[in-house]
Amino acid sequence: MKNPILAGFVAGILSAVTGTTIMVTSYYLGYIETDLPTNSVIVTHMMVNTIYGIIFGVIYSKLYNTIPGKGLWKGLVYGLLLFLLSNIFAISYYTVSLNYPAGAGWVGGIYVLLVYGLILGALYKK
Repeated sequence: MKNPILAGFVAGILSAVTGTTIMVTSYYLGYIETDLPTNSVIVTHMMVNTIYGIIFGVIYSKLYNTIPGKGLWKGLVYGLLLFLLSNIFAISYYTVSLNYPAGAGWVGGIYVLLVYGLILGALYKK
């Protein structure tokens, strides 16, 4: 697929499903507490991940030649880079606003962005 917007959209949705599953499971197991309605958190999480998926897909297409590796490996490297750069803000947000443990944010964040990177690496070809 040569369209970074479509590849980012698909990868964003699938990583959002991964992240939402982790978040809802953590909530029902009692690892996180929130005063917000669960449905509101799920919808917001899905929308934000999909939008960021598109944005990060376009950035991936611009950085494609500078990322080491090929295919899935290239996507994995990009996903790890995104994890390191983006989770500092995200973990602080979840910890403060949703009473979400910081360690859970790291665990959930790495799974979401690894899934995103792998799917993007599999879908996008220049």
